[in-house]
Amino acid sequence: MNAGFVESLARPGGNTTGFTSVDYTIGTKWLETLKEIAPKVNRVGVLRDPTIPAGSGQLGAIQGAAGVFGTTITALDVREPDIIDRAISTFAREPNGGIAP
Repeated sequence: MNAGFVESLARPGGNTTGFTSVDYTIGTKWLETLKEIAPKVNRVGVLRDPTIPAGSGQLGAIQGAAGVFGTTITALDVREPDIIDRAISTFAREPNGGIAP
């Protein structure tokens, strides 16, 4: 698909071409892999820094796939490493600990 930034992808002319390392569909694959490893998991916490725009897109892709895999997704917003343990502990104390009865 050419958005008009270059004449063509094969011959971009004087403009620069490239790719992005942000592939939101990878989040769906992560969820699929988790369900293959632990099929009874029904709640998933997603660690993310809410100030990073790519994280919102990634979270949206995962949330979009949640129904297909029978899971609910909870965003665990963390910006500092020392908050990670607290966020995971809080999430783990919620009912069922993420495992279906």
